[in-house]
Amino acid sequence: MYGRIPTLLASIFATLRGSMGDFALIGASEGFDVWEDESLTERKHSLSIVMFTYLLFLVCVFCLFMILMNFIIAVISDSYQKVTHYATAHDYR
Repeated sequence: MYGRIPTLLASIFATLRGSMGDFALIGASEGFDVWEDESLTERKHSLSIVMFTYLLFLVCVFCLFMILMNFIIAVISDSYQKVTHYATAHDYR
């Protein structure tokens, strides 16, 4: 499935995709394929499509990471605001 990239990078991609719940349900030769030769019965991925797919995947992972970090920062900020609001009342007790 990752024949055009180094083995270590392929292992990292497979681990990342597996941890995110992305499991291959179709064969590697199906979908987004181009014919390199009309006489061949085997389809192969073009390098540009493979690289675009990896780039799109990494951009999506980065965007999801930023959204999740923004959400976590907002929750922590809200909790900090509540604590500081009640801190002055607690000091006067």
